[in-house]
Amino acid sequence: MSGFQPSYVAVGPKKAKRARIRLGQFETDELDDKSFPADLREYVKSVYQYCLPDKRKFVEAELKSTIQNAIEDASLYSTDWNEVPLPSGCTSKVNPKSTKSKSFNTPKVKNAGIFGIKETATELSKRESRQLRFQSSPKPNTPVSRPKPVKRTLGQGDDDDESNVGVIVGTSTALEKSYLRLTSAADPAMVRPVHILKKTLNLLKKKWRQEENYSYICDQFKSVRQDLTVQRIQNDFTVQVYEIHARIALEKGDLGEYNQCQTQLRELYKKGIPGRENEFIAYRLLYLLYAQNHADINALMRTLTPERKSDPAIAHALMVRSSMATGNYHRFFKLYLQAPNMGGYLMDKFMERERIIALRAICKAFRPMVETSYIIQELALGTQLALFEVLKGHKAFFPVNGGTHLDTKAAMPGLTESTNKYAKVDIKGPLSI
Repeated sequence: MSGFQPSYVAVGPKKAKRARIRLGQFETDELDDKSFPADLREYVKSVYQYCLPDKRKFVEAELKSTIQNAIEDASLYSTDWNEVPLPSGCTSKVNPKSTKSKSFNTPKVKNAGIFGIKETATELSKRESRQLRFQSSPKPNTPVSRPKPVKRTLGQGDDDDESNVGVIVGTSTALEKSYLRLTSAADPAMVRPVHILKKTLNLLKKKWRQEENYSYICDQFKSVRQDLTVQRIQNDFTVQVYEIHARIALEKGDLGEYNQCQTQLRELYKKGIPGRENEFIAYRLLYLLYAQNHADINALMRTLTPERKSDPAIAHALMVRSSMATGNYHRFFKLYLQAPNMGGYLMDKFMERERIIALRAICKAFRPMVETSYIIQELALGTQLALFEVLKGHKAFFPVNGGTHLDTKAAMPGLTESTNKYAKVDIKGPLSI
């Protein structure tokens, strides 16, 4: 934002999530992606092959839960999927009439060919061999427990805590480490413990003040977040890391990275971990105004208590919403200049849209012309040159009287066309914040 100065300096696993979503879409060819274990893909195929038709819904829920748990436990690649029992809604029956080899009568499932692969004799043989291992598996409707991941390095005194099974404690002392997507179980030697991560955070804050190299800072923060995730660390330090990264992302206009941080912060706040929750509620309101997501705006407003509404940042965001809803552009642009914290950077994202809407309203109200000085003041543009640039960009540049006035009738068609273009918002990054 031109000339905008925040009230304080913003120092204060993206692909992993995508993989989890992909694994949830079992009826697509996504599971043929070679980045997933081959034995996992075979396991999923077998689940559908031997799924009872009336149990399909429950089998899919159990299968999804099993795979997501493995992702969260960082045991997706360490688990021997050949040894994992099929869900309780699956079955297999030996054909007693076969004398040459054992075969199975599989129930006809609607999507038995969901992967679009024709089975060869070798594949059928492998599947039969696989099913022989599960002849002693529980009967349908009997809960099937997933094998627990191998216990890795734990903190002192945690050996008997089942909640820590599969949790690692890092041993790396490196302050700086590039972010790399995990393709296997995390190695404790490559993960930094909390006391090292705190030193890393202080270093990153210092470097951001001195260098403002966003590419480097973003990469380092993603690495810190990854180390916190694989160690299942969720405390006030975790909140601090996500809050600082979110502010820096806002300052640099990176809504995708901000969105990831905001999503995680919401979950951490729900768990009662303290942080600057009101500040980020205000950001979320402004973001939803940018996205024109009115349903979520209304849902969020219903959750706000009188105490939260009295917070300066939230009160400001609510006034911004009200001014937009009533078309009060005079109040809106005053609020823009008064935005607290990093709110001004979020408002920058929909400032041009609101200026065009306001310009159209002015041109409808003032005929046949309006003073350019009035427009500059009302829309917080600062200079006549800035106004002319906006008008040129939207086919509405029709100055009269040497540029002191705007021909409002001539400018209307271009402004109307541009207003229609803003009916849809091109969001970069996930919307679920």
